[in-house]
Amino acid sequence: MPVDGRTDAYGQIPRGLIKRLLARPDVFAGTVRGIRGIWQRPTRGTRRDGTSGTKGAVGLKLLYMFRPNKAVDKHLDFEQRAVEMVQREGPKAIEAAILKTIRTAR
Repeated sequence: MPVDGRTDAYGQIPRGLIKRLLARPDVFAGTVRGIRGIWQRPTRGTRRDGTSGTKGAVGLKLLYMFRPNKAVDKHLDFEQRAVEMVQREGPKAIEAAILKTIRTAR
């Protein structure tokens, strides 16, 4: 579940992004204060003006939160829809195909 992380146009996490994130030294997966997810540590080092610090970052940043999968109960019944369509459109389609083969036969 993206919290502050990158997603594509469909709201999904891009392929391989989690593996690339976890390879970084400032990102880790774990539980912080009861929240399981992928966290980013504040960056430490020297600023452009020569001072050191955490660049304004105070604590950990939650990028992605782990949540249990939701059960999906929706069934589309493709088989029933296909049977109904064949019963309704089948005879007309077969007749049209036979007439076409007769017309184009040499």
